[in-house]
Amino acid sequence: MSKLLYEELESGIEFLKNRGYLKDEIPKSIIDNVKQPLRQYQLKALENFIFYCEDAQYKKIPHKHLLFHMATGSGKTNIIAASILYLYERGYRDFIFFVNTNNIITKTKVNLVNKYSSKYLFKEKILINNQEVAINLIEDTFDSSKSDDINILFTTTNKLHNDLETTVKENSITYTDFKDKKLVLIADEAHHLNANTKTEKDTEQNWEQTTKNLLNTNKENILLEFTATQDLEDKKIGAKYRDKIIADYPLVKFKEDRYSKDIKLISDNLEDKERILSAVMVSEYRRLVAQRELNLSIKPVIMFKTVKNTENIDAVFDMFVKLIEELRVEDIDAIFKISEIKAIKELEKIVSDKKGFVQNIKYAFEKSNCLVIHSKVKDKEEKLAYLNSLEDAKNRIRAIFAVDILNEGWDVLNLFDIIKLDEMQKNTKSTISEAQLIGRGARYFPFVYKDEDRYKRKFDADFEHPLRVLEEMYFYSVNQSEYISSLTKELRKIGLLDDADDESKTVELKLKQSFLEDELYKNGVVFVNKKVPQDKSIVKGISDYIGNAHKTQKRHIDNTTHELKVFDEEIKEASFSKIAKFKINLIDKNLVRVAINKKPFFYFESLKRYFVNLKSISEFIVSDDYLGCVEFAFHTTKVFELSDEVKIKFLLELLGDIESKILKNAKEHIGSREFHPVRICAKIPPKKTVKLKDSDSRIDVLDDWYVYEAHGGTSEERHFTDFILKVSDELKTKYKVVKLIRNEKAFEIYSFDKLRDGARFEPDFVLLLKDKNDCIHQIFCEPKGDWTKDAKEGFENSSEKWKNEFLEDITKLTAQNSLVLEDINENGLKLYENGCYKLFGLPFYNYANESEFRERFEELVLKSKPI
Repeated sequence: MSKLLYEELESGIEFLKNRGYLKDEIPKSIIDNVKQPLRQYQLKALENFIFYCEDAQYKKIPHKHLLFHMATGSGKTNIIAASILYLYERGYRDFIFFVNTNNIITKTKVNLVNKYSSKYLFKEKILINNQEVAINLIEDTFDSSKSDDINILFTTTNKLHNDLETTVKENSITYTDFKDKKLVLIADEAHHLNANTKTEKDTEQNWEQTTKNLLNTNKENILLEFTATQDLEDKKIGAKYRDKIIADYPLVKFKEDRYSKDIKLISDNLEDKERILSAVMVSEYRRLVAQRELNLSIKPVIMFKTVKNTENIDAVFDMFVKLIEELRVEDIDAIFKISEIKAIKELEKIVSDKKGFVQNIKYAFEKSNCLVIHSKVKDKEEKLAYLNSLEDAKNRIRAIFAVDILNEGWDVLNLFDIIKLDEMQKNTKSTISEAQLIGRGARYFPFVYKDEDRYKRKFDADFEHPLRVLEEMYFYSVNQSEYISSLTKELRKIGLLDDADDESKTVELKLKQSFLEDELYKNGVVFVNKKVPQDKSIVKGISDYIGNAHKTQKRHIDNTTHELKVFDEEIKEASFSKIAKFKINLIDKNLVRVAINKKPFFYFESLKRYFVNLKSISEFIVSDDYLGCVEFAFHTTKVFELSDEVKIKFLLELLGDIESKILKNAKEHIGSREFHPVRICAKIPPKKTVKLKDSDSRIDVLDDWYVYEAHGGTSEERHFTDFILKVSDELKTKYKVVKLIRNEKAFEIYSFDKLRDGARFEPDFVLLLKDKNDCIHQIFCEPKGDWTKDAKEGFENSSEKWKNEFLEDITKLTAQNSLVLEDINENGLKLYENGCYKLFGLPFYNYANESEFRERFEELVLKSKPI
């Protein structure tokens, strides 16, 4: 079977990159103008799209029709914004955004047009090729289109169809309006466009056919479809999109990459009021945890959901308002008594003032902080707009009461709880709808914790951490086994629940009693470093960021006019015998200033961020540390005139190249070479429950050198502990104390590589050895499975290579006495021995390459005189 389009593209991209024919860069028109940093999967989708538009094999294809098949919450609108910027740079000016419902249009208009909105996706000023670009909102026809603007018409699919196919009125668009225009059609929730494909009614004038007709008005037109739920398993749909899927990032991958909340299904036999109050208490617990653990003020939102009529949801709202207004301490105590939800049990531990807690609930969930939304509600458009700003600090809404109006096109980060209040529907359509609604609420709520990625889950492996509750979304329902089974099946199908049973992935790490009583556990430490700002004062010039290649700028220009006879047997190669040169510090400085003024990156205030020693723009122009040393050499076929225009042109080209390389290489942070002690007992609790993807191997070491009782682990971890077991007698002969500690997010260290921005690393194990002189040797160890290897079965070209190098760097710097260990007493820690410490890192352990690891282990650990 032939590859899908995105697979074909990615193979071609990898092939060209490996041979140096393709740069790993996204155009500046995108990077400089989107507000939020693009995630890796978004960059991959854009890379595929750009390659398709520019590669000779694809760019001549007329009427380009492509599908971005990407999970709900993965940032499809961000991809839309980036695509608009890229296509504008390629000469497109007119865009039509269409979708099946008005509420999605309301949201998208805010995202793409309203620069005063917190959800606006572009920078305040859009600059493309040094020119500011405005966004022009088209109301009816493209008569108001402006040649220098991004012109966008927002419409529903139905209105677009009616305007083009059935309506005859003034100021409505027609196909003839677009014959001389290059259009970009952007279809959101595009799974609604496949009426013809599924029914094979090819003559029916429906939405799908209208879209085709519009696409075909100009061969340069482009149709970009975006959806999370295209039915690719349908044979006809799958065949239609085989050569159109430009990116495929399903919900299962989105969750696997930790960009979503974890989903918990909570089913019970409680009364509606009890279930509602339980959800309210959990919501308040999330708020309290964020305040206590992060000093962060958040506003968790609850949705109350029914599939019945609007009168039903209105009645639920009235019941909720009364419940909150009449809430008493006795009601809270009743929930504490009957609830089996872990969050409520934890809440009970931290609520000391129950009267105050009740008052907080009454204030947070008062009637004005609740919103009812359904098809018949008054001010529906205004309320929809309000719902799209739920994360804003000024928006006080804590509870939403809805029927089905929010099932599509609504994404909110701070929705944590959904309560289904009516009876379970047994039909498949209802179950699918609810699974998709859960998917909409599963978007991760970003928060800063240590140096973790703020947009990803951080506590998958730590069941006990209180902040885990901010990474979960609860769906409450009646305990009806048939419904729960059906919903679970659908959630697994779309990727929001794991196929394997969660309990099979739960591992309890319990310290041996002998280690709990050991002085090493009570008073011992592990030394770790911190991520600190890079010292920009050591940067002396451009070369410190990008090397010296920029200093010599060679250009070969064939500026001869050729006449070629058709039957000439030989075409002479051009002779680039003429050379014209200019050096930047020898030309008119005003020419350089003209070029700099077109590049905001090179304004003095901007340059000072990267070159703190720079005194002025004049110094930047003339000094050999900056631009002054750069020499252009033009090898041409005839005499080449170095006019001012030519010089400015190539100066702009040079500045653009320097800017992109500095931005790529300049990092803000680095791992400090100064290490500080942290007490072992403060970081490693006596017992901890963690969740592991691979825990099938059993690690059971009776000897006290391994500090944990028997537990599950990966096969590679088991092989590593087996290796230590094999050399344990030698270790105990050489060292007075031997302890191997599994590091489960207890200790983190930060890379010394200035290009890695202080990347965080948590080595899997810490080996502590106390020698005959009472000096402790702290050794970081990292088992790595075969899946992390490169194509040559090694780590030289692996994405994990930097960690291996980091471990080696620790050992090298210790040998050079270049690591600084803070005095333990200055940190208020009392050490039980003489305070001598040495830090080392071993290369990766891999069972298939164990002999290589053993050689280095013996050299570093077992030889008579360690470093």
